[in-house]
Amino acid sequence: MKSKRTSFYSPWQNGIAERVNGIIRQELTNHIIPINEDHLYRVLKEYVNSYYNTHRTHQGIDCKTPIPLPKYKPTRITESKLKSKPILNGLYHTYDKVA
Repeated sequence: MKSKRTSFYSPWQNGIAERVNGIIRQELTNHIIPINEDHLYRVLKEYVNSYYNTHRTHQGIDCKTPIPLPKYKPTRITESKLKSKPILNGLYHTYDKVA
C-alpha cells in the first residue's frame, strides 16, 4: 500500500478512508495480531483478495460483490453439497457447491 493525501477542500474523502480503516480493524486486526510488517501485508492481501472483494456482500446494487461469483444452477437443499474453504487460518470460511 502507498499512502495518498486527500485532496484539499475534500472532507468527504476522509470518511471513506476511515471506513476502510475501521473495517480492517474490526474484521481483521482485532482477531489476528501481525508479527511484523511482512506478516501484516500477507494477511491483508489474503483478506482483500480471498474474502472481502469476492465473498463479502457490499452496499452496491442488489448487494453484489465487486468481483462476481459464479452462477450455479438452482438445486434443492437436499441435493446440494457444500465444501468449506478456510480463509485466514479459519477466521472466516467460504463455501462452494460441489458437483
